[in-house]
Amino acid sequence: MESIAHPLVSIISEKLIKPSSPTCPTKRWHKLSLIDQAFSNSYIPFSLFYTKDAISKNNTQISQLLEESLSKILSIYYPYAGRLKDNTTVDCNDAGAEFVQVRIDCLISETFNWHNTAIEDLLFPQGLPWSNCTTGGLVVVNTVAAESEVQNPTRTEVVSALIFKCAVRAAKAKSGIFQPSSMVQAVDLRAQVGLPPNAIGNLLTICPTSITNNEESMTISKLVSEMRKSKELVYKRDNINDNMFVALLLELAKSKQEYHDNGPNAYQITSLVKFALHEIDFGWGKPTKVSIANGLNNKLAILMGNQSGGLDAFVTLTEHDMSVFERDTELLEFASIVPSC
Repeated sequence: MESIAHPLVSIISEKLIKPSSPTCPTKRWHKLSLIDQAFSNSYIPFSLFYTKDAISKNNTQISQLLEESLSKILSIYYPYAGRLKDNTTVDCNDAGAEFVQVRIDCLISETFNWHNTAIEDLLFPQGLPWSNCTTGGLVVVNTVAAESEVQNPTRTEVVSALIFKCAVRAAKAKSGIFQPSSMVQAVDLRAQVGLPPNAIGNLLTICPTSITNNEESMTISKLVSEMRKSKELVYKRDNINDNMFVALLLELAKSKQEYHDNGPNAYQITSLVKFALHEIDFGWGKPTKVSIANGLNNKLAILMGNQSGGLDAFVTLTEHDMSVFERDTELLEFASIVPSC
């Protein structure tokens, strides 16, 4: 375990929590899929903030409750208590998951109206796999009304289109030239192959939406329509034997390249809206705030639902592009920018 060295942080305890029941010997070795291997060094950690006035238990009781819950869940999701043998195999040896209890000498209220606060910097230390990008910002999108060529567009579709459009426009501000760009989204394949939604692993493909003409073609209506068409093509494919993302990974492997992004003008937009992170209740109510580390890659947006019924968009761009993006008048018509400390 690595120690946390910071004057505001006091380590109370460091433990390895083991599964509540031993893993069956026949499940000792867990093979990783090609997609799992591609993401083996990618981490997107979350932090959940709970106010103390909603908690009736003391710190020791809270820690015990979380340790017991983690131990029970590790008996079900046992690979997370194991260790990587190599890039293809997990040794499910019940070594345990790291559990660190710390005290941070900051008021939790300092995080509520800001992004990238001092507390979040401590929770998401620099120099680790999730801190490779230049500038991350938080955009809170309330309502986007759009005329669309498709009926009943989802809020995720419309917000994704808005962020993509404004990010491409921000990039143009630097070069002065419109660059043909694409929006790349992940598509979960669990339902298509009959697996439950809580099955672990990266069972997905990618869904690209490309705009090659000009900036005028990037209306919200047009983008949502093109996104729908791309998704319909994905759902018609045999994504087990003809997976677009796997094909990309194999092509990269042949040329001895690693997967980082989908090209110089590709924007990755990932939706976690179906993961009800703001509903996570350990017995003392729902979190007051859910935060996420700045993105692993540049040109990345991660969407999450929030308590007000809107969407939080964690956007990572270069410093120049972000400075333009945050002042985009169309974006600000529907969204508010959460300032960074």
